[in-house]
Amino acid sequence: MFPESPYYQVNREERHFGFLFMSALALNFDARQELIAYINSNIEGKIDPSQIDVYAEVSLFRDHWRALGDPAKYSANTHSLRLQIFSQMLEAMDIDPAMIESEPVFWTGRPGESKLYYPGKWHKNKIDNTEHARGLKNKELWRLRWACNAKPDVMIEDPENVVFVEIKVESDFGKSDNGYSQVQTQEDILKIAKKLIPSMAKKRTELTTLTLDGNGLVWSEIIRILEATATPKVFEMVNRHLVAMLK
Repeated sequence: MFPESPYYQVNREERHFGFLFMSALALNFDARQELIAYINSNIEGKIDPSQIDVYAEVSLFRDHWRALGDPAKYSANTHSLRLQIFSQMLEAMDIDPAMIESEPVFWTGRPGESKLYYPGKWHKNKIDNTEHARGLKNKELWRLRWACNAKPDVMIEDPENVVFVEIKVESDFGKSDNGYSQVQTQEDILKIAKKLIPSMAKKRTELTTLTLDGNGLVWSEIIRILEATATPKVFEMVNRHLVAMLK
C-alpha cells in the first residue's frame, strides 16, 4: 500500500503546476505585477502586466487553420485560403511550394482535386517518401508536422510582446530517434508564426522556460513572489500545492 498522503503532496503533473502559475497571473494583480517583473528580467522585451492575455496549451496553427473556414462546409473560398496559407508555411520552412499540386502527402485524395490536409494530420509514411523524393535533408516536412501538433504550455501576450513559457518539473525537453526536438519545434513555431500570423508579425516573440533549476524562470522564485504578494485566503491552495512540488 502507498504511504498515506494527500494527493497534492505527491502530484508531479506539469500541466497542474502550469495551471496554478496561470491562476496567479490571471486572478491577482499584485502577484501578476511581480511575476511579470520577474519574467521581464529573463527576456529581452518588457511585458505590460496591465494589458496581458494568458493562454494555456496553445495550438496556434490548428486554431488559425480552423478559422479559415468550416471543414464540414468546405468551399472554394476555404480551399483558396488554405492553399495560400499552406504555401506560406512551406516557404517559412524553406520548402518550394510548387510541390503542393503533385505530392499526395498534402491531400485527402487525388492531388489538386481534393481537400488539403492540415499539416498536423499528414500520414507519416508519406512524409518519409516525399522528403526522400524531394531531397529534403533537414526533416523539413516532419518539423512542420511537429510544429502544427505542438502545444506550448503557456503564452503571455500584450500589445507589443508574445512570450511562450515551457513548463518543466521533472521531465527534460523531448527528443526522439527520428529527429524530433522539442527545442527545435518551439523555434520553428516562432519562425512560422512571425510570417503567417499578422498580430504576431508586429510583436517581439520570445521563448523562456520555468523549471526547478534551469537557466530561465525557476519555481522557487515564483513561489517566493506568491508568498510575498498573493492574498493568503485566495491563494492558499496555489501556494500549498507549489510548495509541495519543491519537496
